[in-house]
Amino acid sequence: MRLAVSRLRAAALAAVLAAAASGCAPAENPGVPLPDSASPRIVTELSTISSTPIAPSVPSPTAARALASNSAENTSSRRFEEMPGMIHHVGTGREPGEEVLLDAKAAQFATFCRDIMDHLFIQLQLMEHDDQISRLKLPEDPPPVIITATLDQSGKLTELVLEQHSGKAAIDRMMIAACKRAVWAKNPPLDAATLNGTYRLRIEGRFVNLSSMDGRTWTFRTTIGMAIL
Repeated sequence: MRLAVSRLRAAALAAVLAAAASGCAPAENPGVPLPDSASPRIVTELSTISSTPIAPSVPSPTAARALASNSAENTSSRRFEEMPGMIHHVGTGREPGEEVLLDAKAAQFATFCRDIMDHLFIQLQLMEHDDQISRLKLPEDPPPVIITATLDQSGKLTELVLEQHSGKAAIDRMMIAACKRAVWAKNPPLDAATLNGTYRLRIEGRFVNLSSMDGRTWTFRTTIGMAIL
């Protein structure tokens, strides 16, 4: 049964990547710096966007096939422990990732959180191949980007608040852009909602340089954490 569910999840991830090949993502503006502030900041008001998820960045056909193959391999071979603090390994040996449940409520609704983190990880992997990101040399122990996301009763993203900067504006912008595309849910669990019926998620993204073949461009270890507030 677990193997069948894993295969279905892998097929769903492959479908996301296949859809990316026919869509066009809106361009981000990397030239606008983010303000240096320790206080939380609403980075976008999303109440007017369509309920249809924004099309992800478009990978090359070769990259799409490779990501689909790697997602199937890794999803079928590892089990997500439904306990706070436990790690689910995703990605590949060259571009590894981890998804972490940060609190007991996230562990209680692990499937809900896992689906969103899977979407987010795929978006981040695609964006990490952009020249602006792949050429970044990051600190050895960088602070995480921390974002609070609010979803409405139907699971549509309505607000993002940047709670903590990573120290690199390009990384902050990448995380915000990925959340805009990936943070949504179909039929979110009613018991995970706040008293007013919305869903508030604390999302952490940590990025560490992993390897470089030419000394100029890098791959990354990407860690995503999620708590339900």
